[in-house]
Amino acid sequence: MNSHTQQGIYYDFFFNNITKPTYIQSFNLLNQATTQIVSSIQIIIHFKLYVMKSNIGSNDKLIRLALAILLIVLFYKEILTGALGIAALVVALLLTVTSLVNFCPLYRILGINTDKKKEIK
Repeated sequence: MNSHTQQGIYYDFFFNNITKPTYIQSFNLLNQATTQIVSSIQIIIHFKLYVMKSNIGSNDKLIRLALAILLIVLFYKEILTGALGIAALVVALLLTVTSLVNFCPLYRILGINTDKKKEIK
């Protein structure tokens, strides 16, 4: 018998008595988790399709990635240290993420669009 069970009584991490969940309870928990995951995916897809319209062009993307790499190298070569180094890593992360998703929130606020494919339409 498992060391955490004695005579059909189950214990949690703090050795409080708990009852074994039934198959129906387990199925309900799994169903709720699946519903939450599907809802989250639907929200993300809606956000990407209708809110995050591409506004970063290929040249802009390359410049962002090069600047992010430069900031990371400066941090690891210990040229940028302390709070300035941490800030550089945060900026590098933001530049990388915005270049990967082809969307910059600041560009949207300012009305800037460097994506040439979108300008033609």
